[in-house]
Amino acid sequence: MKQQQFFKLIFILVAVFSVLLACDNDDDSNEKNRSPYFDISTIYFSETDILGIQQDSMKVEIKTNSYWEVTKGENSEWLSITPNKGTGDNVVRVLSKPNAVISERSSWVYFTAYQLKDSIKVTQKGKDLALSQSEFDNVAAEENKLLFNVESNKDWKAVVDDSSTWLSLNNLEGEKGMTAMELTVSINEDIEVRKDSILFITKDNNPDSRVWLKVTQIGSVIPDPSIVIESDAANVSAETGKFDLKFLSNIDWEISSETPEVTFSSSEGTSSEVSQTVTITYPENTNSEAKSIDLVLKGKAPNDGLQKTFQITQSGVVAAGIMVKESTIEIDGKNQVFTIEVTSSNVGWKAVSKDSRFVITENASGAATSTPVLISVNTSDNKTLNSLSGTIEIQKEDDANVKTEVFIKQGLHPMNDETLVYSDPAKTAAQLTLDRGVAHPSQENWKFWNAHEFTSNSTGFWNFDTKLSMTHAKFNDDMRVIDNGTLKLKTRKLAAPTTNKYGDPAEYETAALYSKRHDQGGVKWVKFTTNMRVEVRYKNSGKQGFNEAVWFMGQSNYDAQKIPWPTCGEIDLTEAPFKNEAHFALHTENFSASTNNAEAASVKIADETKWNIYWVEILEDRIIGGINGHQYFEHVRGEGGNNDWPWDNPAGMMLIITPGIGGWTGVMPNMSAGEEAVMELDWIRVYTNSNFNESSQLGHDGKFY
Repeated sequence: MKQQQFFKLIFILVAVFSVLLACDNDDDSNEKNRSPYFDISTIYFSETDILGIQQDSMKVEIKTNSYWEVTKGENSEWLSITPNKGTGDNVVRVLSKPNAVISERSSWVYFTAYQLKDSIKVTQKGKDLALSQSEFDNVAAEENKLLFNVESNKDWKAVVDDSSTWLSLNNLEGEKGMTAMELTVSINEDIEVRKDSILFITKDNNPDSRVWLKVTQIGSVIPDPSIVIESDAANVSAETGKFDLKFLSNIDWEISSETPEVTFSSSEGTSSEVSQTVTITYPENTNSEAKSIDLVLKGKAPNDGLQKTFQITQSGVVAAGIMVKESTIEIDGKNQVFTIEVTSSNVGWKAVSKDSRFVITENASGAATSTPVLISVNTSDNKTLNSLSGTIEIQKEDDANVKTEVFIKQGLHPMNDETLVYSDPAKTAAQLTLDRGVAHPSQENWKFWNAHEFTSNSTGFWNFDTKLSMTHAKFNDDMRVIDNGTLKLKTRKLAAPTTNKYGDPAEYETAALYSKRHDQGGVKWVKFTTNMRVEVRYKNSGKQGFNEAVWFMGQSNYDAQKIPWPTCGEIDLTEAPFKNEAHFALHTENFSASTNNAEAASVKIADETKWNIYWVEILEDRIIGGINGHQYFEHVRGEGGNNDWPWDNPAGMMLIITPGIGGWTGVMPNMSAGEEAVMELDWIRVYTNSNFNESSQLGHDGKFY
């Protein structure tokens, strides 16, 4: 019994001790749970502890007994974190977007738990190769030159599929660094959109460096079937002859006539974007009455429902009683008096003009005679861009049906005919084989010196960003465009008025240029001086509210002489104060716009938006100016008491091109936001005579042709 009691006592003591020990352990554990702790560790999926170029991720393991939150630092839009908050232990996924640039990028990620903080720096590898533009969408159907850059950390190559014949690159490989590229997209003659891609990859063929350049080109728009006859109504004499019918046709065509013995140089043809000509040969009209030769120009199937008619009016056989020396007289486009010779007549007669432009001024009638009589006819200027024709009838005085017809063909006025200067004005100096010392194709005593053809750049000029030239505008160099061998100076209406750098209000953005002066760096082109002929092929925008101008100013205004305007001299080769008007002027110390007595002249032209050649000859004793084949200005030194002569100053002159917003009247252009007015120059050419001093051009040896 005593032994049982002893074991019971031992058991009770052990139980009590165990309870006390357990209580002590619980107290230690609770103490630990009540103390906050926080720890993070990163898990990368690459051995370099850096995220890959493409979409990549890493994990961050969180150990904590608290609420936690994750935030991103600056420049971290390329990272996403899931989850970004929670309680207790967890694993956070950090996901990166693909890196499209060459350089590495990094950002900090911050972890906070209670008052404990920690952070990690996440870095993503940069690409080996990148394009400044990876897609050209909706490229126009015509041929295009598209520009972009390749930036690479390694030598690279481009892979164009053999089937992609409509795409070509100026470079198919390159070295590391930045490479300027030009993609040529050929004309799409189909109506369907076409798409393709070009692969760019480093030469080590690293798949992570691959970049695709995507190109989408729209299809061509098929115009409505059209036949447009360009020839004016034809009046021909009774003799057999030929007539050239000019027309435009965007469809296949055929031509016919029901008049017997009428033949054609081509009775059918195909569509063309340029004017076509068919020569019609017609027989003699043996009757005294005039007759009509009707021509039918029609489309071929499936466009055979479209047709145009043209009529040639052939006069009757010349009345035996009235004879003239010439039945067809050709004259140029100037206002002039020409004569018709009646060689003989056995009846009384009278001359009747069938065109108001031809006015009979002398010998409008006469008696029967065997002695030749000259009929004088005054004609007005041909102010159009087409040759004109008309008829004068020599009628029997009492019977208008007995007549002899004289056909008058008037050509272009010289001021509207640039072919009087160059047979093909669109050709470049190189195409015309012009080089220093070569004689001018049409102007005697002038030899080629230099030219600016704008075939690739305008570096012979600098931006003319001055307070005066930027009136009503702010300067934007993007308004100066070299494209297809011409210089375009644009003026664009802004969406909202602003203030330019001179503090003046500006409703437009534009650009202006001047040829580099003697004191400026870089390649200098020409110093304009005496014994020079300067020609500029130029077309006006046609927009009103401008005084678009090509002009010269003396450089003595900018060198040590500091000669102010107008004493330094100004030659306005052409200004456009009014629609279809060219204005030439000289401004000097005592004769200028400021004193309202500048030496000046103006001429009306047919169409200022067409190409015209404006020219000036700066001689030792006179200044001569003109347009195309027509001179309309001349000032002789000393004439009218004007002895001002800054043109032989050794500083020479610079050439300036300005849009002249507001014009002479100050009336602003009526243009909507985004609308543009475009001045366009094809070329500038300089010729010299035998008195020219070549040493005057020292330092001005830039060649741009």
